[in-house]
Amino acid sequence: MILQFLGNGIVNGSLIALTALGFSLVYNTTRIFHIAYAGIYVWAGYILYVFMEYLHWPLIASFLMAIVAAAILSVSCEAFLYAPLMKRGRSHNSIMVSSVGMLILLVSLSELFFGNVAR
Repeated sequence: MILQFLGNGIVNGSLIALTALGFSLVYNTTRIFHIAYAGIYVWAGYILYVFMEYLHWPLIASFLMAIVAAAILSVSCEAFLYAPLMKRGRSHNSIMVSSVGMLILLVSLSELFFGNVAR
């Protein structure tokens, strides 16, 4: 049982470290507090789930599709949300508020399509 707890801790710690590394990479390169990163991370997981469970794709192909979808979502956030605000000279606070709005939208859409049950 101790080995199971140790394994779970290593896996969960690795996921948290990977998420923190991605958030840090985005912030240090763009200087945007990209809170919607969490929603994109969640959508990548759901896309992986859909491709594996419903479309019966292999794990590697599903994983690659989830990465592509997350990249498309991230680039879309930059192109349609952050770039217009930065072009207009808005403050970092308004960009952060728009990122929170995008996070709320992504979470609400995931609840709409997949429900509130953990998968």
